[in-house]
Amino acid sequence: MGPVEPPQCKGCLPQYGCDKLVELHHKFEELEDNNVSVDYLNPTFLVKKANEDFRLVIAFSDVGRYTKPQPATIPKLDSTPDQIAQWKCLQI
Repeated sequence: MGPVEPPQCKGCLPQYGCDKLVELHHKFEELEDNNVSVDYLNPTFLVKKANEDFRLVIAFSDVGRYTKPQPATIPKLDSTPDQIAQWKCLQI
């Protein structure tokens, strides 16, 4: 995360019927049973799977604006074939 944390947004429930709200509640209980802690509120949705079950989907787009990629050294593509050409043997 960067030096500025994302602002908390007001949570809202999707416009689901009673049965889907119960399913959404069960998904949140599963997260709670697995000791998942909540730091930021994000929009959550239920998406139907092929086997008639539901998947909990969380939109992290608002948090993504406040995250920074970790610096890493990446070799240049131009130098990679030259480095491979210097090898005496290639083990696969």
